[in-house]
Amino acid sequence: MNPCKPLVDLWKQISNLYPNLKLQIIPYDDSGNTVLNVLDTLGKDFDIFVAPCNSEEWLKRCNFYQLGTYKICCAVPQGHRLSEQESITLNDLSGETLMMCQRGDSKILDDIREYLNKDYPEIVIKDTSIFYDASVLNQCDREENVLLTLDAWSETHPFLHTIKIDWDFTMPYGIVYSKEPSQSVLIFLEAIK
Repeated sequence: MNPCKPLVDLWKQISNLYPNLKLQIIPYDDSGNTVLNVLDTLGKDFDIFVAPCNSEEWLKRCNFYQLGTYKICCAVPQGHRLSEQESITLNDLSGETLMMCQRGDSKILDDIREYLNKDYPEIVIKDTSIFYDASVLNQCDREENVLLTLDAWSETHPFLHTIKIDWDFTMPYGIVYSKEPSQSVLIFLEAIK
């Protein structure tokens, strides 16, 4: 759920200036019920990762340096009536059940929810857990619903097709790091900046 390509691409541009710093890919469990524990161990098990971030719960536990934004899209299962579309309008979602994170943790997602409830009440919103993981993607596929997602996750689930929505909502992504970063992390961040 946290593609490292944006970070790797940046690092390739500057790594020769910092030969003492090395990046290493370290696997970790970022399922919905363990991701907060991962954030609490930043700086111990590993130093940084790249992720979308607008979560109040995350920002209580970590620092965040924004690199860019991802487009907020939707995903549908194979065979869904919209699965052949590359782009849709919100009117195309009329009568659909749209799965999205519960209210209260992300201002951006709460704004989307309010916008949909006000202007598109024919779209049924179904709450998922606060943090997406494979179980949420599998639920979308199994129930044949529409899932609010990010363009960065277009290759995350083999049976879901990501579709652009005709709107301007985006989610910031960047480097997630400890509230008390090491000197190496501070040097790394300065290099990225």
